[in-house]
Amino acid sequence: MITFKKHIFINRPKQEVFDFVSDPANAAKWRSTIQSAEWISQGSVGIGSRIRQVSKFMGWKQENTTEVTAWDPPNHITQKFIDGPSSLHTFEFQSKHNGTDFTVTGMMEIKGILRLLTGLIVRQSEKMLEAELSTLKLILEEN
Repeated sequence: MITFKKHIFINRPKQEVFDFVSDPANAAKWRSTIQSAEWISQGSVGIGSRIRQVSKFMGWKQENTTEVTAWDPPNHITQKFIDGPSSLHTFEFQSKHNGTDFTVTGMMEIKGILRLLTGLIVRQSEKMLEAELSTLKLILEEN
């Protein structure tokens, strides 16, 4: 299992950052790999809620479903892929200096022939995540 972790300070209140990040309709605005995302679960959002997303990473287009495994607004969200690659993402939100420290931790298991590309996949994932966090910061601080 490969783990990576990145954080950024966003000069917006924690609730505002949480609301934007937790809404899958906003994912394509700041996450470069996501082409579209939407809730597919009915009812209120919480543990067990599911999101269908279409993504493209390193030239591979995928449609998959993630499930919320931890939901603690406005502090913490964890989502895991229930189909497709074995992956888990945790988003943490902490108030700091009238803004928000936002941390993303990703864990992924690379299987099969792709294991030969592990180093490249990790470098690309970390580089991409840094760019996505910068984009998120720009979007939220402009409003």
